[in-house]
Order: sequence, then C-alpha cells, then structure tokens
Amino acid sequence: MLNAGVPKVACEDDEVTIVFETKQPFTGRIFVKGMSNKSECSTTYRSNAVNSVHYRLRNGQCNMLRQRRVGPQRGVEHSMTVVVSFHGTFITKTDKAYRCTCFFMEADNVVKSGIEVGSLATTDLIDTARIPSCSYRIKQNSINGPGVRSAEVGDRVYHVWQCDSDLFGMLVHSCFVDDESGENKYTLLDEDGCAIDELLIAELTYNDLNNEAFVDSNVFKFADKPELYFQCSITLCSKSDGSCVGLTPPRCDKNRPRRTKTNKTLVQTSKKSKRHTTDLDLSSDKLLVFDISDDFERTPKGSKNICFWNFFQQF
Repeated sequence: MLNAGVPKVACEDDEVTIVFETKQPFTGRIFVKGMSNKSECSTTYRSNAVNSVHYRLRNGQCNMLRQRRVGPQRGVEHSMTVVVSFHGTFITKTDKAYRCTCFFMEADNVVKSGIEVGSLATTDLIDTARIPSCSYRIKQNSINGPGVRSAEVGDRVYHVWQCDSDLFGMLVHSCFVDDESGENKYTLLDEDGCAIDELLIAELTYNDLNNEAFVDSNVFKFADKPELYFQCSITLCSKSDGSCVGLTPPRCDKNRPRRTKTNKTLVQTSKKSKRHTTDLDLSSDKLLVFDISDDFERTPKGSKNICFWNFFQQF
C-alpha cells in the first residue's frame, strides 16, 4: 500500500521522475495509462528491498499530452496519467492512478539599448493587449449546449472552439484524434485549418469576429477502442495590425494552393509576410464512445423490425 501523501514529481529538462513511498517494499508494476504494453512506458518490480520507487520517463515519450500555454505564465505543459498497480497482471482495488503534470515556463529575454539625443522629454505610449483565454469543447444539441463526456457512434455533436477577446482572431488547425495509446492517431484538420476527411470532420464555420469556430459531426470511434482524445492547435492573430487578413477564416476550396515543400512561391510569400501571432495547443475532454446499440427499443421511428425464422418440416 502507498503511504499517505501525494507522490513527488521532479521535472527535468529531458525526463520526468515520480517518487512513490510505500508501506512495504513495493512489488508490482508502474505504467502510463494506455501504454502498459510498451516496455519504455511500463516497469515491473519483482524484487524490491526499499520502500520508495523512482519511476522515470523521457519527455515526449509514452504519448505524453503536450500543450502550449500563453498569458502571464507562458510555457509548455506535459501531462500523463500514471498507474501504480500492486499486481503484475491485473488492475485491483488497491491500485492508484495519478495525473502528473510538468510545466516548463518560457524565460523572458529583455534586450535593452540606450541612446541620448538632446534633452527632449519623451512620453512612452504602451499598448498592452491581454492574450485571450481559449477553449475546445464537444457539446450536444447546439454550440451552446452542455458538454459531452460519452456518446454512441452516430450521435450528433458539436466541436466548438472559442476565445474570449474581440481584439484577436483565431485559426484552428493541425487537429488530430487518438486513443491515448499512441498507436492510433488520425489527422482531422491540416496546417491550414482545412478538413482532411469530411466524413469525420467537415470544414469549420467561423463567426464574424473570427474568435469562435464550430462544426457539427457524427460521433465515430476506433475499432475496439472506446476512448477518443481530440487535440488542435490555435493560432491567435492581432486584428489591429492586420495579422488576421488572409489567415482566418481559412480558404478551403478543393482547388486552393497548399503550402507544400514543392510550392516555393507560397513558401517565400509566407516568409515575407510578418504576422504578429501566438500559437497554443488545446485539448477537449475525453470522449467515451459506445458502439451502435442493437436493442430493438432504439429502432428509428418509421422503420420496421423484420424477423426471420428457419422452418423445417419432415415429410
């Protein structure tokens, strides 16, 4: 059993160390949730003589969730769920799961230079705009409906991205969905914010202020995997200096030119245009998806239940 108290987490530049204290020498297994079959993400302790266990993970391994944060505390956040199992094979009631988070704050580099010309008094004009807070949520019924934590394949839901400032526009792009194991990962929106597979996610609709986007979608899932994790990148642009012009909303017609390595003209153009933008990563809440029910009670209205019998008669 674990001792009372919270395990200690040490965040280093290249790895994360989690220290667990136990009442007895620990035997069992520690692994990242959803990655127990990966040797680099799971450690088995068969013979241990001490009451403390040091579990180490390399940064970025084992499908760590990476999010960029903006605002007064700007930086990158790594997070994952670690399971402490006292049985080498099964999950039991004595096991514990911990959500571990490391935040790496970006340093602000201040460059100063000085020059004196005459003795004229100067007045500093400072324009400070707060970086907006943004969210990514999956909702039911409408873009203003309640959040969805579980659904059935085929249910209609709304993916909604929102930022709380009218001074900034946003571009939602580079979206993907995975099952937390890292084995199944599927891109939904490309780097320009355009849909890859409209059967899953269609083109997004932006409001007039370009600080909200949404798309309605029918719920889908990976085969034999009940959990979905959605993550997107958002580029914030300042409206006051024209940084949003040509960036958002995206132009996603099928004949549009794409920014590829072979399209040198567009690459050079994008380098020349200096935009004042900020990038961040957003994740929705985990979505638990159930397979389509075959219960007769869920038969759509207007349809008929048809039953077949095999009839044999002996002559």
